[in-house]
Amino acid sequence: MDDRFLTSLVNIIKKRYCDYQFTVKVLAEAAGICVSYLEEKLHAKYGTFPQELIETVRISEALKIIAANNEKNFYEISKAVGYKNPKAMRLAFKRRLGVTPDFCRSLINSEQGLQKNNRRSVGWLRRVAFEV
Repeated sequence: MDDRFLTSLVNIIKKRYCDYQFTVKVLAEAAGICVSYLEEKLHAKYGTFPQELIETVRISEALKIIAANNEKNFYEISKAVGYKNPKAMRLAFKRRLGVTPDFCRSLINSEQGLQKNNRRSVGWLRRVAFEV
């Protein structure tokens, strides 16, 4: 397994993350390998599991929506990025980032205000949103 394979996995996820029925099994089938091989190799080489990779892409996309559109509610955002409901998205945010989507929105709003005043921005949130 090499970086091209990881890139192909991320590309598969980015094409299908918005489907809440997109699972590790579906990812493995799309990649043409079995689930156990996918999990074993991804964890051995990158220290992550397929579900974590899917969740990272979904959270990254949710953060992009939050940053771009302050008017969308969390129900709409959760549906757009493949979560069944806002609670599932909230739990994913807490698990991966240690904060809630509400907190991220308030940081983005305060960052936009800080940028207007030429003060230091909240760079960690932007890096998370665009790292995948």
